Amino acid sequence: MHFMTCHARLGALAVILFSAAALFASGGTEEIDPATLDGELVYIEGEGNLNGESADLGAVVRPGDRVVTGPNSLAEVTFGRKNILQFGENTDSVVEAAWGGVDLERGTVAAVLNGLAQLGFGDDKRFQVSTSTAVMAVRGTSFYIKNEDENEAYFCTCCGKLHLEPPDGQLAEDTEAYHHAAVWYVQTPDGVRSYPSGLQYHDDDTLEDLAVKVRTTINWKD
Repeated sequence: MHFMTCHARLGALAVILFSAAALFASGGTEEIDPATLDGELVYIEGEGNLNGESADLGAVVRPGDRVVTGPNSLAEVTFGRKNILQFGENTDSVVEAAWGGVDLERGTVAAVLNGLAQLGFGDDKRFQVSTSTAVMAVRGTSFYIKNEDENEAYFCTCCGKLHLEPPDGQLAEDTEAYHHAAVWYVQTPDGVRSYPSGLQYHDDDTLEDLAVKVRTTINWKD
């Protein structure tokens, strides 16, 4: 059950995701230039579309490409080592330049990003996920986000650290979790408010299945 929407827009919610150092392990020291990196569509279920065409398993995914899914559909894209993005049903998204992030125009995205360090991401450069209601700067973690609508959004810090901040900066908060901690940010008549949430839309298996596909693990801690 989610919160009822309000009539004002939630606006741009700044979100910064961090990971514990253990989540950074890249399995090697060789750095990869993300500007020259091709991704791969490694899984598709139901209706998937890449740049306006029906998507085929194994298709190359490059910065600037648009990934779209239909009802009851999934698409998963790997890039570099130990990095995978899962686009849920009814999602419309664009990969940003040099794998700098994803513009999530609608829908959901889950991710295991344990290999960003090899792509040169760190304190001064972070992978971003932007939506109509949020901008996420990611350093390397596992997360799940759902744009419910323009007035409310669901965020789960699945394993790592998360900084949440609405446009006015009045409700900034840091979270750290290693076995899911979720929150709703909702526009109310009194401004943006946050509400703790139980686990919704996903579970351990969602992230663990993704991790297996890029040969890494989720370091859950209760």
